[in-house]
Amino acid sequence: MAKTPKVTLRIRLKGENGVWRRRKPQYTANGRLKHVEGAVYLLRVNGKFENVGTDPDEALVALKRKQATLLAEAAGLTIAGTTRSDSVRRTIAEAATEYLTEVKEQKASETHRAYSYSISLFRNFSKKIFLDEIVRTELLSFIVYLRTLRKKSGKRRFGERSIHFHLLKTVIFLKASDLPKFLKKNDWPKYSEPPVIFYSPERVTQLLAATINAVEWLPSVSFIGCDPRASSAPGQLTHHSSNVSEVKDETVMRNRFQRNSGEQVFMIKAKQGY
Repeated sequence: MAKTPKVTLRIRLKGENGVWRRRKPQYTANGRLKHVEGAVYLLRVNGKFENVGTDPDEALVALKRKQATLLAEAAGLTIAGTTRSDSVRRTIAEAATEYLTEVKEQKASETHRAYSYSISLFRNFSKKIFLDEIVRTELLSFIVYLRTLRKKSGKRRFGERSIHFHLLKTVIFLKASDLPKFLKKNDWPKYSEPPVIFYSPERVTQLLAATINAVEWLPSVSFIGCDPRASSAPGQLTHHSSNVSEVKDETVMRNRFQRNSGEQVFMIKAKQGY
């Protein structure tokens, strides 16, 4: 077997003096390349450099692809046409960019930010490059990873409810990228919703009178309505926030609520909780 040429990765950056220089890239703890603004990634083989673009994930894919190609050639194997990596396999980076672009075009900006954050958490965790490398154990490990994240105070960064929804958005992204449902029912993080208190319109009138007279200590109030004929599950609730100083009386808020949702029962939530 012939000796396999060594392949290394370099980045090319323009310095403050305008001169381009090459240096070794830096890696994250999970083996991914750190993004460097303005960097161009290069493959070095036998003293020659090949430009592989500006995306760190794509550069890492190109490195592994080149290593596999040279290893096959050294073993005397014939490579005809493009490999499966070239023609079929999709990277997680490509799929994430495509999916988030679609979300940005079709959904609200808050939704796009939420999905971007959840998917970035998964990408920061996962060492996988291609979509077809993701399996059920990868998602289970992702749950454990989210539980290990800490704030500066040392407290957990995410509770079980937050972990559940970060996982949910990641699974939705993977499903939209044509991957199967990996998780079983018992794999999902368990959490309980806080109790919800409902108020009649008469009680709302009294509460509004109190909150309007307490603007200095209660700067905002949230109104949540639910059709009394429907389930009281969280997914059935609709939400509306308003500055107390803008609320003239209960009738104004009721009319606004009915105009937007047609619902009849109200609930008030202050910043401090229900």
